[in-house]
Amino acid sequence: MPSEQLTADDLLSLCARAHGATGRLDASPASPRLQTLRKLSHFVNDRMTAAALAHERDAVSIEVVHGLQDAVQALVFADLLSQIGVDAGGYIRLDRDGMRPAIAPTPAERGLHSGFLEQVDGVSAALFVVADELLEVAYASQTTLDPETADADDAVQMLADSCTAHLRQADAGEVPAEPEQRERGMVWLTFCRRTLERSLAVLETLRDDRDEELAWAGLVELSRAPGLYRELGPPMPGSQQLLELATAVADPS
Repeated sequence: MPSEQLTADDLLSLCARAHGATGRLDASPASPRLQTLRKLSHFVNDRMTAAALAHERDAVSIEVVHGLQDAVQALVFADLLSQIGVDAGGYIRLDRDGMRPAIAPTPAERGLHSGFLEQVDGVSAALFVVADELLEVAYASQTTLDPETADADDAVQMLADSCTAHLRQADAGEVPAEPEQRERGMVWLTFCRRTLERSLAVLETLRDDRDEELAWAGLVELSRAPGLYRELGPPMPGSQQLLELATAVADPS
């Protein structure tokens, strides 16, 4: 979707695809993974719809665009979540062909998840283009504070270290027996993995003294990430410090 051809209809057509994927989930049998995917899909739908309506009314704000960027990250999160599972020894990385045995998610849940990803394939990339275009509109009459590089660097490094610690603990920790808690564990570790990846990318940008706008966008994305995680359910025990760190990384004060 070329950005110069952006119209409200572009967003609405993407919304239709997301709504279709949500409808399929709503008609599926209940399971822990289904609940997670439903929450993710509704999170995406709400923010896409808000952006489409705002664009149609010429009322795009920075918060609306941030919401659209959150939808992009939720779809990326859904893809990453499909790559983690649980076997008799603990948390494992699943293969794409679904052959590696796992206790959770179940074969039916993996099939449901795969179907959801197929239905929204390409949506996140298209939304990224749309959000970038709308961001220029939203910033036309506003300015933002530039991050203090040294403070931001320290905050993101602490966040990366905390994420690394959580991921290492997963190798030695016991996996909950209850299906719902196993699902929470997989969601939490996916959040840690994604946050670590983004933290390292932001650190590279800050330390290479690259484009300040790119650094600021990365900091904002990290600071908003806990909102998506909390949308999926209550935080895991011991997670509050990491969530607070992520929330604080783009604080300009």
